[in-house]
Amino acid sequence: MDIHHQYFRNLSGRGPPLVDPSLPFLCESYDHIRVEQCCGGLLLCSCWNALPEGNRYDCVVCNPATEKWSVLPPVELPGLTYYSLGFDAAAPSCFVVFVEMSNVFGETTEMAIYSTETGRWTSMQSNWGTEFRLADFSRIIFLNGIVHLSSSNMILTVDREGKACRKIEMPHGMSSIGQSQGHLYAWHIDNRNDCRLSLWVLEDYATGKWILKLTVDVLGLFGRHCRKPGEYYQLLTVHLELNLIFLTDMKGILSYDMASRNTRVLRTPEEHILGPDVPYIPCFAEWSADGT
Repeated sequence: MDIHHQYFRNLSGRGPPLVDPSLPFLCESYDHIRVEQCCGGLLLCSCWNALPEGNRYDCVVCNPATEKWSVLPPVELPGLTYYSLGFDAAAPSCFVVFVEMSNVFGETTEMAIYSTETGRWTSMQSNWGTEFRLADFSRIIFLNGIVHLSSSNMILTVDREGKACRKIEMPHGMSSIGQSQGHLYAWHIDNRNDCRLSLWVLEDYATGKWILKLTVDVLGLFGRHCRKPGEYYQLLTVHLELNLIFLTDMKGILSYDMASRNTRVLRTPEEHILGPDVPYIPCFAEWSADGT
């Protein structure tokens, strides 16, 4: 059995992790398990037994806390596809999975959405035209029943049926999005210049009004005075429930408390921990394969 060396660490400092990182409930059905993404309390996994014919495998969404899991129906998109999981802890009975295929120019050519509400893959009905181009390594944000996608300086929204809803303009220069405490966040780290982080929160969803939540010297958080050639800093995510952000220099990881301004080292370069380095928050709400 191979689960590709996943690790959970209890950040509360009170005992071992609340869930078993070996995912024993999946090991009963699969010999190979690879965690592709963590979103709140759910994991998106690639699972197979023998060597997949034609690189085929089961796409599985699971909740390690309750050991509930669901195999998604196959989606027929040619070429290389990218999956992204969206989960809103405020509505734990539902999740969505977004899949896209891009051409050699980075333009999104085909898209589909799966939701537990529909129980099937639905082709995206986009009316954004040629301007639609997802940001690199884009993650979807599933909030208040709506899927949010980042595209250059804009957030594009669709419902669970794949129909376009609206566009939300982001503050200038922002490149990544996340969610925390029921709000959308957008951020950017200027790795070309002073490595300063700008973090914005969407204060009024209806009007699209953003407020600047935080600006901070990322180099200072890592105890450095200047950026060396080849160094790159990234904000991994915003904590779903707390005023915490998680940053990496691609070697180690630290958390930063936006209220107390305290930092905490979570991983050092010597640890070599593999897997998705994002917060996992156990969700014990009842959840089943059909989303009920």
